[in-house]
Amino acid sequence: MNDEEFDKYLEDACDELDQKYQGLVDEFGFGSHDNFVVEYEKQSLMFFDKEKLNRPGFCGGSNS
Repeated sequence: MNDEEFDKYLEDACDELDQKYQGLVDEFGFGSHDNFVVEYEKQSLMFFDKEKLNRPGFCGGSNS
């Protein structure tokens, strides 16, 4: 891979990352909550605003 190809690859990867991050912002409000808690064993992610649970989310797998 030459420098020009790498620059294009990097630009495309950054564009894809921006699109994925914007999807998380739109769907879950990433960046707008006061706090969050990750429970790795339960594969869950919870968002809090002023100590009140705002939106639970699941990272995948079983949540039972």
